[in-house]
Amino acid sequence: MNRPARLAVFVAWAMGAVLLLGRSGGADDTTDTTDWRTGAAWHRRLAAPVQGLWAQKPLREAIEGLSRAQRVAIWLDRRVDPGQGVDLDVGGRPLRDVLAEIAKAHHLGWSLFEPVVYFGPSAAAARLRTVAESRREEVRQLGLAAAGAFHRSAPSRWDDLAEPRALLAELGRTAGIEIRGLERVPHDLWPAADWPAMSLADRLTLLLVPFDLTYRIDPTGRAIELVPLPEEVSITKTYPGGSDPEALARRLAARAPRCRVSVEGERVTVRGLLEDVEQIGRSASAAPGETSKTLGATDADLDHIRIARFAAENRPLGEVLGHVAKQLGLEITLDENTLRQAGVSRERLISVKLDNATVDELLAAILAPVGLRFTRHGRTVEIQPAAGHHADVTLSSVCHWLRQC
Repeated sequence: MNRPARLAVFVAWAMGAVLLLGRSGGADDTTDTTDWRTGAAWHRRLAAPVQGLWAQKPLREAIEGLSRAQRVAIWLDRRVDPGQGVDLDVGGRPLRDVLAEIAKAHHLGWSLFEPVVYFGPSAAAARLRTVAESRREEVRQLGLAAAGAFHRSAPSRWDDLAEPRALLAELGRTAGIEIRGLERVPHDLWPAADWPAMSLADRLTLLLVPFDLTYRIDPTGRAIELVPLPEEVSITKTYPGGSDPEALARRLAARAPRCRVSVEGERVTVRGLLEDVEQIGRSASAAPGETSKTLGATDADLDHIRIARFAAENRPLGEVLGHVAKQLGLEITLDENTLRQAGVSRERLISVKLDNATVDELLAAILAPVGLRFTRHGRTVEIQPAAGHHADVTLSSVCHWLRQC
């Protein structure tokens, strides 16, 4: 089992908030039996050169050997013929390039679904990360208690001849979540597999994609319904348009031509696959001609950080968000229109106390009690009014906010 390295950094805030950071599976902290690389070490290994020569080696055997040697988990979709021969001279190229060449040679799609590399049909691979992000967004809409099961990170491992329907049922039982529609999963027998620790939300996505399935989360968070994977998937991101929204829209559309970019009032809306939206997000704040920041290992590490303790007592909302942004290197977008819709201000006093939380759980704990929600892509965080929220604050929400009931 992946054990978080406790207390990596301590940051004290003179104004009253304390942020205690630990890392879950980051860098070279790989204590699983399989010793998988995760976090920054995963990204470094993908960029590092590898050696090898394969001549008509069965695909599954070649991939499993590469996976063990590089300590990078690789998963082959059930729809891929595992016996097709691989002819490849690796020749000291980066692992990422080798994986891409394997996919190209066998007409496969592949996806860096951190910390697992997925090989499968091109359509499934292209949609995988976007589908996963859509499910994470559903999780963010849940209350903290309901979302906890979906955020919980754990490794997955099974032996030869495992039945995927049984694997899913066991995941549901362990998490205390009812899985409806299991009859949609046909009978199959899978070879042994071993995955590093991932959130329940991501494990469910990865287990279901070979059947062209995904899931919808019941509003209570206590059940999910298995549903067909949509033919077209996308996520939506909006940006302040600045002084010339039309010019920004043209610039963003040129950077990611597969996205649908539109101007809505003073904001620019982008719809597309997660990879394309991420590309736009990394360039949205760069002026024409500037080189945009690229997503590096430190951004990837963000999903593996655990906040051992966070406490803020009667501090202004804007101040707390500014502190979190500074300490975690986040770019947080919160405009005055959003605050007006939620009926709050930056000076609104909040109290938050949280232990052993992910970055997303911390943001949700700060924002949800005051009628706000967020979407996060890497280090970019955009805050919006919570769905159906109005300016009146009920007694129950105040009690939840202060954690005194």
